[in-house]
Amino acid sequence: MSVRLSIPLGIFAAIASVQIGFADTDTNTLTVNLNVVQTCTVGAGTLSFPTDTFGTAIESEPATITVTCNAGSTAPTITIGVGSNALAGVVPRRMKLSTGAEFIPYSLTSGATAIVTNTGMPLTDNLDSTYSAAIFATTTVPDTATIGSYSDSVVMTVTYTN
Repeated sequence: MSVRLSIPLGIFAAIASVQIGFADTDTNTLTVNLNVVQTCTVGAGTLSFPTDTFGTAIESEPATITVTCNAGSTAPTITIGVGSNALAGVVPRRMKLSTGAEFIPYSLTSGATAIVTNTGMPLTDNLDSTYSAAIFATTTVPDTATIGSYSDSVVMTVTYTN
């Protein structure tokens, strides 16, 4: 006995026109870049004079200024400004009485070296991406100075090369 299959012509044409798809691939690379540049920050410092010292030269306790840079940095320099109370923006630096218009001049030194305004000052390399300098202030308080609190604010600027 023979069986005969009959497939309508439209179904046969549809089956015959089906295409089997194959997946293709292509590859390439993704480049990721990072450029690390030198960055340094300077820590704040405070200089305080002893009290009750009229008529003689006095020196403050040192303030250690620390500059921290990222690893592999070149040695930075630090520039010390003239201060906010300097007359016409030139030395001598002056501390101003908090309750009046009186001033007491002072100078800044690093060890035995006077700090020249707006001139790069070398820092000690601590070999761990930090650099430092000890800064001192000296003044002579006149006998005529009004009792009170005197202060000044000096800008420190760190310069480094990228």
